[in-house]
Amino acid sequence: MTLEGIVSPNTPKPLRQRWADQVTSTVRRLHEAEIVWGDAKAANILVDVNMDAWVIDFGGGFTQGWVQRENAGTVEGDSQGLAKIVDHIFASSET
Repeated sequence: MTLEGIVSPNTPKPLRQRWADQVTSTVRRLHEAEIVWGDAKAANILVDVNMDAWVIDFGGGFTQGWVQRENAGTVEGDSQGLAKIVDHIFASSET
């Protein structure tokens, strides 16, 4: 399942934090290796049976609403998308 579809109001906050930490760490490591993700969005993160988040889709491109067109394919674009992904993870938190 993708991160876009798995987050719900019932998702425990520690699990949300785990996903945010995993995705943030992965993107940081990609950038340290001079790799740009290029299509940062929640639909490009898979969550496995162990509830670990995995970044996928390194083919380039961008999705409107996640990254501004002028920042597509750049570290700044990845950072923009990452911020929106983290917002998505915590947007429907339990109250």
